[in-house]
Amino acid sequence: MKTENYVITTTLRDNFGGRTKALLQRSLLLSKEFGLNFTFITGNFNPNYYQIYELYKKQGYVSSDAKFINIYDYIAGRDYQYKRKKQRTYKLKGYDIQEVKEGEIYRYFKNGEYVKYRKFDSESGALIFEDIMDLYNRKRKERLEYNDFGYLARKTIYKTDTLQISTQLYYDDKGKVYLEKWFKGGKSNPSKILLFQKDGIKEFQTEKIFLRYALNLILTDNSNTFCDARLFDKPLLECKVNTRKICILHSSHLMDGTIRKSYKYLLDHPEKVDNVVVLTEEQYEDLLSYGVQPKKMFVIPHTITMKQQSDTNNVTNRKKEIVFVGRLAAEKQIDHGIKAFELIANQYPEWNFSIYGDGAEFETLDTLIKERGLQERVTLKGFTDNPKKAFQNAAFSIVTSQYEGFGLIILESINEGCPVLSYDFKYGPKDIIIENQTGKIVEKNNIDELAKGMKDMIDSPLSGEVKLDEKFDETHYLKNWKEALL
Repeated sequence: MKTENYVITTTLRDNFGGRTKALLQRSLLLSKEFGLNFTFITGNFNPNYYQIYELYKKQGYVSSDAKFINIYDYIAGRDYQYKRKKQRTYKLKGYDIQEVKEGEIYRYFKNGEYVKYRKFDSESGALIFEDIMDLYNRKRKERLEYNDFGYLARKTIYKTDTLQISTQLYYDDKGKVYLEKWFKGGKSNPSKILLFQKDGIKEFQTEKIFLRYALNLILTDNSNTFCDARLFDKPLLECKVNTRKICILHSSHLMDGTIRKSYKYLLDHPEKVDNVVVLTEEQYEDLLSYGVQPKKMFVIPHTITMKQQSDTNNVTNRKKEIVFVGRLAAEKQIDHGIKAFELIANQYPEWNFSIYGDGAEFETLDTLIKERGLQERVTLKGFTDNPKKAFQNAAFSIVTSQYEGFGLIILESINEGCPVLSYDFKYGPKDIIIENQTGKIVEKNNIDELAKGMKDMIDSPLSGEVKLDEKFDETHYLKNWKEALL
């Protein structure tokens, strides 16, 4: 009988970042090399998770026998085995309808009163959600979310005259509420969770206690459970199932020299974990001071399919372009790159700075670019599913993060022959970048030094072949994981 292997993460998306890329790659390589079977467990609500499952298999991100479990679908008994998708029409009898966005968004009026707001999928035509509006303040008082097959999946009720959530109701495909969340004082985490079952109502005071309950239902004894999300550390380490608990740290556990809140439970209870996997030697050394036993820890850097020597590894004959590739999040500090480029822009009028990615900081960065008058020189390119091409064309890339667990994007850049100018953050740059050979490292959060680094990379481009150290190839990666799992 094969050992079950579970991978726990908060969410799986179609456009995913470094953590998801790393866990998918790890699972696929271990599946191919050692014949391990994997089940991916997610803890977020998504009424159409089947789309992600189909995409991952179609694109080859997971093995053909990979399984998926979403905690909400599991408890609801939802398996997506429907005959066909349900098409909805935007028309509603007895309502006057205003089209807001062609084929997608509509407002509904009754006797001149604004009562509904509905959004449809632009491709399938399925109803995504329906807002019930408050007649007096034109704010939504309820939102009803549907899946592609026409079933109501969740209802969110808002406090009067606010957009603060009061209650969320979760529905199974028979139209029955199986879960209810209560919220207090505008907080994003529920103050109480009620689970409705045949044998009665179960009550949970926090999200993590509910997740622990779910893991006790889903996980099996004598298995391996890889935990890739800190939200699940406490639920996993406190669950009663006899599973080997392996926590993979994808980011720094430190913020300004103190332990980040999301890492605190794990580091306060190292005795409860079977193995901790970190990505750099530097983080390994730091964790020893928190009482994590050396025998429990393994250093396994991310891997990448390493390119052979080719024209892409030559730093000459490239565009006069600097690139950033990654999620547009506050901790990435892309504004530092824009401000540093501004300091040297007049000296190098033929050079440009291209930013690939999307995220919460997009509008803020767009505003900064316009305020600095850099629209012709700095471009927000949006998300790219082909970062290799961006690196192959650029003279060098920059990484300005406040913190990382490793910096997979540094590997990807160097692998395409594109040297990296990086802040000296924890963790990654010192383990990956060879100074003046594959890039340069400058003082963290020092925009003047970053600008100087840009100037040096332009004036004195690195000579010779830019390539990765062999310690990052798949052979070493698989050897390290074999030792960790023995």
